[in-house]
Amino acid sequence: GEVYAGSYLKAALFFGAEAAMWGIALSYDKQGGDLTDEYKQYANLYWSATRYTDWTLSHLGSLNPDLTTYANDYRDLIYPDDAPPCDPPFSCVDWQELNTMERDIANGRLNGYTHTLPYYGEQQYYELIGKYEQFSRGWDDSGVLNPELENNVPIRSTSSRFFEYAKMRARANDKYDVASTVVSLAVVNHVLSAIDAFWSVSKLNKAMHASMRVKMERSPFGSVPVTTANFRYDF
Repeated sequence: GEVYAGSYLKAALFFGAEAAMWGIALSYDKQGGDLTDEYKQYANLYWSATRYTDWTLSHLGSLNPDLTTYANDYRDLIYPDDAPPCDPPFSCVDWQELNTMERDIANGRLNGYTHTLPYYGEQQYYELIGKYEQFSRGWDDSGVLNPELENNVPIRSTSSRFFEYAKMRARANDKYDVASTVVSLAVVNHVLSAIDAFWSVSKLNKAMHASMRVKMERSPFGSVPVTTANFRYDF
């Protein structure tokens, strides 16, 4: 539209801005993806669903004294093949039974067990293990064998990996946030360029006038219709 209206400079500016914005957005999105791969690899190396489960089982009575199911009963359900520990994707864990135990622990108690562990590999899985103290006991430097409770609530984790992992996720999310913001700006640029192009073309078309008519003219063969076209441009 800008080129049609003869606004070559504006056409170049709008096009250049859009190309630059998409380039920046793709770059930051790729950086976010690379950082996401890094923190997922970090989690797979140092966080364990079985370590988290074992800590919970060891402190079951303190977390919720009202439970009527014993730790060994939960253990038999969560580890049906009795084969912990296991590596990602933690095939030795019955995830539904683990989530059932977490809900039972949370029932009627303010003990810090506010979430159930999402299935391995899900986006929420990688988010929660670095966000809530409840899951900090799954890190390999969390000291899972020592009681870490105060008033039946797990105290703040001393795991350095828990906090380092949270920083890694924050860096990745920052890159994604920049990419998302730049994409939004590109859309705004797109809309503004369309509006301006529409205005420029409308202004050009209003200045141009064209008309066509048919008139009869004499010829050796008698009167014949002749089509005429008239063009005018107002400056």
